[in-house]
Amino acid sequence: MTTRIAYNHARPTTSRLEELYRSVGWSTYLAPGRLDACLNGSLWFEAAWAVSTTLPTSSGSGASEPELVGLIRVVGDDASIAYVQDLLVKPNHQRRGIATRIMRDAFKRFEHVRQFVLLTDDTAASRAFYESLGLVQVASPVAARSTGRRMVDCLIVTTGPRAYRRQDGIAIVPLALRGRDG
Repeated sequence: MTTRIAYNHARPTTSRLEELYRSVGWSTYLAPGRLDACLNGSLWFEAAWAVSTTLPTSSGSGASEPELVGLIRVVGDDASIAYVQDLLVKPNHQRRGIATRIMRDAFKRFEHVRQFVLLTDDTAASRAFYESLGLVQVASPVAARSTGRRMVDCLIVTTGPRAYRRQDGIAIVPLALRGRDG
């Protein structure tokens, strides 16, 4: 049996979404109707599917049902801001380049947008992953006041001409500084 990863923008079924979110422990999304509302309200998403094939048998083809193994979901207005709301990959498919591929697809899709934003957990693994894509960690006292917790790992990628740090601590980095290879 061989498995390949296919990427598309086809709307996964609710049950497949629930299985994916459950696999990474994101239970907040599992309230009835919430995942459908989230995906329906998204500006853009891309799904990663594990497609397994075996040699055909006399009883039929060798193809099996694709498995939803990854998803990126972006919200925003497609002009001034694109915000990565969700990026998740099933644990048994992590470290295979799936998240890197769908993040790069998002960078490409939104390269015309003024601000590309994401927030993530403050873990060594998260930092290493996002830094491998050219993003950097910043802290924001504004977020600390609004959420009651210190925000880390925030970066705004812009189409502007220069990099700088705002007074609130958020870093502004031109997309061009990221480079085309990510």
